[in-house]
Amino acid sequence: MKDLSKNFILNGSKYQISDLSQNGQLHLELLSFAVRRIDELQRQIILLNRSKNGYISDLKVEIVEAKSGLDLSSIFLED
Repeated sequence: MKDLSKNFILNGSKYQISDLSQNGQLHLELLSFAVRRIDELQRQIILLNRSKNGYISDLKVEIVEAKSGLDLSSIFLED
């Protein structure tokens, strides 16, 4: 376990981890892990959505180019 002299806040009240029973400390550690994991997964969702949106945008350009026969990248890129 980590340093047990730390505090945590629950419903606006401050508690010391060392005051918890061993079972309480374990549950607090598990809760802390779950919160960190949820944050990590939410960041992954954001990245995946950005990637998905980028792919969709690229597909739209390719579809327009295929249907119109125009190379849109040559129109918008400067030499």
